[in-house]
Amino acid sequence: MTPTLISHLELEEVKKRIMLSKYTTEEYRKLYKELPQKVKNIFWEDDVSDRIEKIVERHELSDLKERKLIRLVAHIYLGLLPPKDIRRTVSEEIDANPDDAEKITNDINRLIVFPTKHLLKEIYKGDEEDGSSDGKEKKRSGDAYREAIE
Repeated sequence: MTPTLISHLELEEVKKRIMLSKYTTEEYRKLYKELPQKVKNIFWEDDVSDRIEKIVERHELSDLKERKLIRLVAHIYLGLLPPKDIRRTVSEEIDANPDDAEKITNDINRLIVFPTKHLLKEIYKGDEEDGSSDGKEKKRSGDAYREAIE
């Protein structure tokens, strides 16, 4: 029996499918159980699904990219993806060019993060939003959960 060879593109597609899947089902369950009840409720709201669907339609995301977006949103609510890291993660995981990554990130912040900002603060209360690691607080202007108005 000869081994099946897959093309470079197929290999890249397989790699993309597993990038966000760094956690086991059991680990996801444990994280979910530890969430405040109000955050748990978000996972079952039709409104969140509708907002995700708006992002998918607006940016014409493929089925694979839609699944990645859904997982990315779940990671935000599970405390695995701080809002400050969304843009980088969109660029890497959804494989978007810088301009598209920025637009998708703005929609995620506007439609997903901002409406639940008060709940996310509970989850990420230990994280510094400015990304500094030296313990010094930096003065920030604006709101990290809102998109910039041009």
